[in-house]
Amino acid sequence: MKNYLFSLLVLTALFLLIDVVTTLNRFQVPGRIFLAYYMYYMPWVVSQMMPIAGVLATVFLFVTLQKNNELVVFHSLGLSIFRVLTPVLLVLLGISVFGWILTDKIVPQAMEQRNYYYHVEMKKNPASYNKLKKRNIWFRTPKAIVSFKQVLSQTEVSGVKVYFYSSEQWKPTRIIEADKALLQENEWIYKNGLETMYKDGVAETKRFSEVSTEALEDLSEFKKRQTSVEAMSLSELSYAIKKGRESSMSTNNLETAYHGKLSFIFSALFLSLLALPFCLGNARSSNVFVGLGIALALVLAYWVIYSFSLNMGKAGTLPPIVAAWLPGMISLGLFGFLIRKKRY
Repeated sequence: MKNYLFSLLVLTALFLLIDVVTTLNRFQVPGRIFLAYYMYYMPWVVSQMMPIAGVLATVFLFVTLQKNNELVVFHSLGLSIFRVLTPVLLVLLGISVFGWILTDKIVPQAMEQRNYYYHVEMKKNPASYNKLKKRNIWFRTPKAIVSFKQVLSQTEVSGVKVYFYSSEQWKPTRIIEADKALLQENEWIYKNGLETMYKDGVAETKRFSEVSTEALEDLSEFKKRQTSVEAMSLSELSYAIKKGRESSMSTNNLETAYHGKLSFIFSALFLSLLALPFCLGNARSSNVFVGLGIALALVLAYWVIYSFSLNMGKAGTLPPIVAAWLPGMISLGLFGFLIRKKRY
């Protein structure tokens, strides 16, 4: 725990130091805004540094045990490496649970406030602050398929296309194409567009300056559905996946993000196990700096595979759950293979 807390403190401080210097060069803002910005930014930074701190702490611990021949003593007492590793794994599991709470419950709200200070107070550009997904929105309701080219605000959209259909035969009954639409509680108002009506197989199109329909989706549901993936908690992602499936829309991106967040929480555990066999070499060659190099190399390799795998999941090349957990499974497999070769 001492190694872990020290590593977490140093990594977080280094990240913030670099970011503070960059931010100071870009923005001239009052101290209270600057402090509020970093207060809300801190939870995200800590959540990102936790896995790296976990693997560093594990590497430092076992390099020290190996260098002082303490692992030999454990082995002579009949304690296997797995018995020695058990309390470390329990601590890492506890850290992962804490990371789960931090990432799921605290980080999304904190990042929303951080984005407010960044866009409104520092960049002086309130229009760029919008926690909703802004472009290319598609969803299906029981009565229509809806497309928005851009979300202008929480109640106004542009580039609107609404395809009404017959639920029995899946035939189009009405199409509305409009420059803009106002989304109100009880009705949607479309402005400047074309309306096509289908009757007995004949289509009739006319231009309108304004037309309205009943609200095709509750505003609160729309906001939940269109919140950006990065700002969603696990429960919100789960809800969005459920609504997407009900609308027969692709949920690859949402499912990959959901499982990706879960696997990231346990990445400290995977990385620590992967690094362990490399720390169990010759006692004379055991060195903290060598261990540090090993840890950083493994972290880099893990994140490259993790990012590549998630992109494959979002593209549909791999099932989302496989894409998210593949790096962790590779780590566990390599740990099992390498630790057997060490004969501990």
